[in-house]
Amino acid sequence: MRKFLFAAAACLALSAPDAVFAQEPLNLTEQAIADFFAQRDVKRKQVSAENGDPYSMVWLADEIQKQTGGDWITAKEIVPFRVKMYMGAIQAGYAPAYDRMAKMVLEGRLPEGTKMDALDFYRQGAELGDVDSIIGYARMAQDEFICSICSKDDEGELLLAYDNQADGKKRSLMEFAAASTDKREAAARTYERERFEFANTAIALLSSNAAADESAAQDRLARIYLNGIKRPALTRYASYESGDREYYILRPEPAKAKPILERMAAKNNRPALQLLTDLYLVGSYDGFPQDRARFIKYASQAADGGDMASAYKLGHTMVAGQPFGTDFDVGAKYLYMAHQAGRADATLDLAFMFSEGRGVPQNMTTSLALFEEAANRGSVKAAQFLADYWREGMGGTINPLRASVWQKKADELKANEARGAETMELMKQITNSGS
Repeated sequence: MRKFLFAAAACLALSAPDAVFAQEPLNLTEQAIADFFAQRDVKRKQVSAENGDPYSMVWLADEIQKQTGGDWITAKEIVPFRVKMYMGAIQAGYAPAYDRMAKMVLEGRLPEGTKMDALDFYRQGAELGDVDSIIGYARMAQDEFICSICSKDDEGELLLAYDNQADGKKRSLMEFAAASTDKREAAARTYERERFEFANTAIALLSSNAAADESAAQDRLARIYLNGIKRPALTRYASYESGDREYYILRPEPAKAKPILERMAAKNNRPALQLLTDLYLVGSYDGFPQDRARFIKYASQAADGGDMASAYKLGHTMVAGQPFGTDFDVGAKYLYMAHQAGRADATLDLAFMFSEGRGVPQNMTTSLALFEEAANRGSVKAAQFLADYWREGMGGTINPLRASVWQKKADELKANEARGAETMELMKQITNSGS
C-alpha cells in the first residue's frame, strides 16, 4: 500500500491540466481533452478545485472520464489528472473520493494498485459514511479471491501465496515436506482470518446509521444473512479440509434478514418486496416458509407500486395454480396489468387463458389476437403457436401462408434469443476474467 500511495501522491505534483495536455499538433485524443478544459463550466469548477473545494475536484475527475474516457487509450491519458483530483479530495476529507479511487484501482487504471489497496480505499470512505464505499467494501468482502495472499491460477481456482524457500538449514526430505505443510496450513489460516475480519467489518458497515435507509446496502445485508458468505475448501493447503462439504466465512442467519426486509418493505422498497415475494413463494429458507397470503401481499404491493415483473409473477402463479392453487380473479387482474404495460409473457398467458377457457370464457378470436400481440412483442412461444395453429388447422382451417409467416417470425425470434444468450455468456466470461 505504501508503494502505491507514493505513486498516487506523485500524481499530485503534476502541473495544471492545460499544461499537461496542451501539445502541438493535437491528435484526436488531445483535442478531446483540450475541448473538455475549454468548457465554461469546467473552467469554473477548476477555479473552485484550485481553491480547495473537494466536490469540484471529484466533479472534474468524473466529468473528464465521462466525456473523453470512452476508450482505453483516452482513459489512460486522463488517469494522472483524475488521480490528482481524487487524491486532492481525499486529502480534504471528502468521503466519495475514496470510492472513486477504489474503482480506478479495480479497473486496472493504476498498475501499482492491488485489490487490497482498493479494499482499503473503500474502508476509509465507508468509515466516513460514504454509502457507495460501504457497498463496495461489502462486495469485496464477499469475494473469495480477496485477501493479502490471494490470486487465481490458470483455471480460475484460488491460489494462496506462502514462503516455500529453504532457509539454508540442512533438512531431510521428510523435514522439508513437513515445513512446507506447515507453511501451507499457515496460509490457509491467514486466508480464513482475513476473510472473517473483512466479513465482520462489512456487516458492521452495512448495519451502520449511514446505510440504514439505503436500499442497495440493506438488500446486500439481508442477502448476506440469508445466504452467508461461503469460501472454497482449502484442500491444497490444509489436510484437514474436505472437498465434499461446504465451508462458510459467515454462516447464514435468515432470522436476521427478516426485520431488515420487512422494514424496507414497509417503505415500499422494491428490492425488499421482490425478495420477500420470492422467499414466500419458494419456501426454502428457515423462517420463510411457503406462504400464500404473504406471497400475495408482497407481490401485489410491489405490482401496485409499478413493478410489472411482480405483477406478472403474481398473475402467472395464481393462474397456473402452483404451488398455492388457482385464484383466477387475482391472476387475471395482475396479468392484465402486466399485459397493459407491454410484457409479452403476460400477453401470452392471457392468450392461453382465452384459448383454453381457464378462468375466462373460451374465445379463440380474442386468443388469436393476444397471441399475435405477444408474438409482435417478441414471444417465441406465441409465434410458434400461431405457426402450428395455421399449419395444423387447429381452428378447423389450414392456412399454409399464415403458417409460413408466423414460422418465419418464430425462427427470427429464436435466432435473436440465441444471439442474446451468446452475448450474455461472453459478457459473463469477460466479467469473470476481470474479477
